[in-house]
Amino acid sequence: MKNVKIPVIISVISLLIIITVGNSFFSIGILIDKLSPCTQDPTTSFPCFGIYDLWLMAIMTGIFISSTIVIIYKLVKAKNHNNT
Repeated sequence: MKNVKIPVIISVISLLIIITVGNSFFSIGILIDKLSPCTQDPTTSFPCFGIYDLWLMAIMTGIFISSTIVIIYKLVKAKNHNNT
């Protein structure tokens, strides 16, 4: 169980970031837009800085899935090691 501690922490932090950005409590795109403003496309209602939030959520989802796979792998490996 000691080997799974760090992947669990990484997975929980990435999940919290996904939930926070997904529920619009925090927007990295607004911060980036203040530093380097983008031009809004008048044909769409989607904010031009919204892509940054989508990229952040995609990266955090990848990190979450990767760390979950590592957790499962380490638990299965520990279980198989204890059975032998």
